[in-house]
Amino acid sequence: LTSPCPAPLGELVLLEVQKQSALIFPNDDWYPAKVQVISPEGNLYNIPMYTWITDDEVYMFREGKALTVLEDKSNLGKYAREQELERQQKAYRWHLYKEGLPYCMKVKDLSSLPPDACFSFTKETDFAYNAAKG
Repeated sequence: LTSPCPAPLGELVLLEVQKQSALIFPNDDWYPAKVQVISPEGNLYNIPMYTWITDDEVYMFREGKALTVLEDKSNLGKYAREQELERQQKAYRWHLYKEGLPYCMKVKDLSSLPPDACFSFTKETDFAYNAAKG
């Protein structure tokens, strides 16, 4: 997708992505790898995504520079970190199954895991085939 932008962007810190369901494909899940943005000034921004987008929530992706918390001076960058941490804490919680045993993930069943933590249908089929084959 190429879209002209006549005004300068400044420093690109955050990209927000929201999937809107269409009537034709209401359950169309996305797995975008990355987005590349070339600003009018000629700056190239690489934004890695590698995340399943299965709902109509707003997902925030930061530019691919490896910044520590102290190096990230942008309020938007800090906000995106906080939101990601909250999302991860909701998705991945620990549960004590029995005293003396290691903790396990707190989930009802495999279908309640986040999509990013599950194997694809192809991989699950491969596992089942190899298990049946012996």
